[in-house]
Amino acid sequence: MPAAKIFHMGQMANLRRAPGRDPQFIGLEPGRASKSRKDYLRGGNDKKQTTVMAEDVRMDKYLWSVRIFKTRSEAAEACKKGKVKIDGMAVKPSREVKVGDVMEVRKNPITHRFRVLALLDKRVGAKLVPEYLSDLTPQEELDKLALIRESQVEARKEDRSGRPTKKDRRDLDSIFD
Repeated sequence: MPAAKIFHMGQMANLRRAPGRDPQFIGLEPGRASKSRKDYLRGGNDKKQTTVMAEDVRMDKYLWSVRIFKTRSEAAEACKKGKVKIDGMAVKPSREVKVGDVMEVRKNPITHRFRVLALLDKRVGAKLVPEYLSDLTPQEELDKLALIRESQVEARKEDRSGRPTKKDRRDLDSIFD
């Protein structure tokens, strides 16, 4: 096995990408590299990052991490205002969440109900949220939300304020002439 050489950054740019040529691959057989050149240069590792299960998590941090609120400060503010309840009692942002807790979150105009399935302290993607939280919101509450959305769409259609369209202007001109 040849002795390892020390390469300077200028020399490294001239190297080909073959595993036997780059300094991080010296001593490895071709095709047996553990890292790509990009990972080596930026100091990355081979393993995907996984979400670590937490032992104790604050309420505001949990609500933020499972995407109930967009920011942690919004979650803390909702807790302070009494919009987050567990067993009918308002909770503080610093309360620790436990697996199995059923929480009620009031986000106008409806109250959502969630059961905690697992704890986590880092924000996860929307696709992973069902692994940590189950939605127990009654269908009546969800129907209220759908009704409100429909009425807002109707109100926008009926509200014709603002600058008239060309067709509206022509109709007005025909009325006044």
